[in-house]
Amino acid sequence: MARVQITVVEDVFSINGRGTIAVGVWRDEGQRLHVGGRVEVRRPDGTAFQTSLTGVDLFTKCFGASRNIGLLLGAVEAPEAVPKGSEVWLLDASHQGNDVEAPL
Repeated sequence: MARVQITVVEDVFSINGRGTIAVGVWRDEGQRLHVGGRVEVRRPDGTAFQTSLTGVDLFTKCFGASRNIGLLLGAVEAPEAVPKGSEVWLLDASHQGNDVEAPL
């Protein structure tokens, strides 16, 4: 199974009724991210879990700065489940999700 690192988590937010959003600098490896695509979150303590993307947003914090990505993680209820420094990896980078693509 091909895996590609998407980001290292710099901040985590929780939105009532939506879920947990992990934010970090986007590592553009030429892969497309899809809503419904599977990702693995690897915590700094060595534990990991898999979940799906329920939303993706790409943005720039400052003029000319690096591009950042916000990943809405499905089935992650508490932001504490994704501590800062966690790595988010795209699973099976050759084929992901359904036909709905998130704009990048």
